[in-house]
Amino acid sequence: MRVSIMVSGGLDSYIAYYYALKNGYIPDAIWVNLGQPYWKKEEEKVNSFEFPVKKIKIDLLREEFGNLPTPQKQIIPGRNLFLAYIGAFFNERVWIVALETEMHTYARERDKSWKFYRDTTELFTYIFNYVRENTIVETPFSHLSKTEIVRLSLIHI
Repeated sequence: MRVSIMVSGGLDSYIAYYYALKNGYIPDAIWVNLGQPYWKKEEEKVNSFEFPVKKIKIDLLREEFGNLPTPQKQIIPGRNLFLAYIGAFFNERVWIVALETEMHTYARERDKSWKFYRDTTELFTYIFNYVRENTIVETPFSHLSKTEIVRLSLIHI
């Protein structure tokens, strides 16, 4: 089974690619440039990966739109929903990698919560039903810390 792994250039998404391979998935690494101020840094990291990465540019965040993140307001509302939607165009399973410490219930970042993953899976299963039976949006490392995924990668991947 194929899985879209929405990569950011970070260690978590890098490890997720090999974790998917180890667990019998065929991973499609996908990086999205929304126009975030740090996109160049992310792209440099993504370019260093030794596996292929699909790159998608969507000029959504712009100074003239007044929606660029700032050091004071770094959150991009709904970013993970947007990324999940793009990933679902490629595969029935989408991984947006969030670690245990990033999973929120009542924080402003509602798209890093169990409810987000459950509800997005339900919504995408409904809207993508013309091409597949189910669409699953999940995070494989929600129960692990950064230290634990590094340990996992050293031992098992």
